[in-house]
Amino acid sequence: MNDSELEDRIRADLHAAAEQPVPDGLARRARTIARTERRTPERRWWPRVLGGVAVAAAAVVVVAVVASLLPPRPSPTASTLPTPTPIASLSASGQPSAATSPSAEATAPSPSAGAPGTIQSGLFVWRPIDTTQMGGVSLDAIVARPDGSLLGLGRASLVVSDASAGWSTTVWQSSDGADWTRVPGARAFSAKTPGWNAVVLAAARIQSGYVAVGMDQQGDASSANASAWYSADGDHWSRATVADPAGRTMDQVLATTSGLVALGEAGYSFHAGMGLGTAIWTSADGRSWSRVPAAAAPPLGTRLSSVAAAPGGGYLAAAEQEYTGATTEQVKPLAAGVWRSTDAIHWAPVEGSPLGVASIALRGSTVVAVGSGRPADLSQPALAWHEAGGAKWSGGPLPAPSGLPSGVGLGATLVVDGISGMLAIGERTDGADATSLVVWSSADGTTWTADSLPAPLATAISHVFPVRGSELVVGTAQPDSGPVPVMWLATP
Repeated sequence: MNDSELEDRIRADLHAAAEQPVPDGLARRARTIARTERRTPERRWWPRVLGGVAVAAAAVVVVAVVASLLPPRPSPTASTLPTPTPIASLSASGQPSAATSPSAEATAPSPSAGAPGTIQSGLFVWRPIDTTQMGGVSLDAIVARPDGSLLGLGRASLVVSDASAGWSTTVWQSSDGADWTRVPGARAFSAKTPGWNAVVLAAARIQSGYVAVGMDQQGDASSANASAWYSADGDHWSRATVADPAGRTMDQVLATTSGLVALGEAGYSFHAGMGLGTAIWTSADGRSWSRVPAAAAPPLGTRLSSVAAAPGGGYLAAAEQEYTGATTEQVKPLAAGVWRSTDAIHWAPVEGSPLGVASIALRGSTVVAVGSGRPADLSQPALAWHEAGGAKWSGGPLPAPSGLPSGVGLGATLVVDGISGMLAIGERTDGADATSLVVWSSADGTTWTADSLPAPLATAISHVFPVRGSELVVGTAQPDSGPVPVMWLATP
C-alpha cells in the first residue's frame, strides 16, 4: 500500500469512527505515524503484525484527538453521551506534563514519582499545585477547620499609589490543599488608615473560632503597627484591640493552656522591616490584646521565631541577634540560638544550644534545628543539629544536592516534622537566579538526604502546613514579571 492509498484508508476509517469530516492535516499526521512504524525492516512475520497493530493504535489516538477537537454531533439527550476522557499533554521526554502554572515552570515528571507532574525527592513525592486559581494571591496563614478542611488568608496585589493601599487580604478555603476557592467578604481586613495595608501574618483556631495577627503597614512600607482580628466562623472577621501597637508587628500566635500569646517585632524598621527584638502580647479571647512589659520579654536585640513544642511540655524558639534600631552597646550579645519557655511569655536561653538557628521542630523526644553557621549568612554551610534527653547538641553541615552550580552557598531556613520523617528547606545564595529549591529529608532528624526541586526564579518558602497525610508547602516566587504564589503537596 503506497502513501496515497494509506492516507485514503486512514481518512475513511477516521471518518467512519468520528462521523465528522477529517481535516487533511490530521489525516497526513496519522499517515506519518503509520509510515514511521512501517520503516522497520520486515524480516519476519511478527514485525508485520506489530506494524499493523501500531497503525491501528495510531488511528485510535487520532480518533480521540478528532473527537476532542471537533464540535460534538447533535444528540437527542445529553445524558446519553459518554464522558470525554482528558488527553494528557506530553513533555519532550514523552511523559505526561504538569498543568501550566508558576510552580510547574521547570518541573519535569519523574518516573519514580508516580502521578503526572510529581517529583520524587528523598522521603517525599512533590506535587506542584496550580496557583493560577489563586489569581496572584499568596497565602500568608493557614488554619485547619474542625472538619479537616483548610482556611487560608492571603494577600492580593492591588495598584499601589500614595493614596491607596497596595494589598487586600482575602479569605480562601480548600478541602485538600490543592483546590482553593475564595470566600467573599473579608471587609474587616481593611486597614484603619487610608493608604495603609492590612496584612495577616499568622492565624490559629481557638475554642470560640479563629484569631489572626499581623500588621497595618503604610503603603510605601515605611511604617507598621501591630494588628489582630477574630472570627467565629473563619469567613467573617472583626478587628481586635491591640495595646501599644505603634512601630511593631505580630507574626506568630499560639493557643496555650492559659490563653493566647502573640509574638512579633518590638521595633519596625523601614529598611530591614524588623529591629529591636521581640514584643509579646497576651489575650484571653483574641478580642483584646495586652502587651507584656519589655522588661519581662527577651532582652533588646533578641528576636525569637519559629516557636515549636518542647519535649516534656512548654515551647522552644529560634533566636537571632538584631541591631537595627539599637546600638551595639545596647544589645546584649546572643549566647544561645535556642530559647525555652513554659508559657510562651517568659523565655530563657538553652545553655549549649548552637548559634545560627533559623527553625526548630520536634520529632518524638528529639529536638531538631536547622540554619547556618551565622544568622542570615548563606556563605556559611547549611547546618542541622539535634538534641535528645538533655544530651549535648550535635550535628554538622547538611549535604549538598548533586548538580548544584559551583560557588552557590546554602542555608537551611525551615524544618518541619512530617508523618514519615522530617522535611527541611533551604535557600541559595543565587536567589534571584535560582531555578530550584534545595530540600532535605530525614527519618530521624540525624541523617539527611539532599535533593533539588525545580522551582521558578527566586522562590522562598514561608511555611509548611499538614493536610490529610501530606505537607502543604507554601511560598512566593519573584520572577521579573512580579511575585507569584507557589505551592506543593509533599506526600510521604
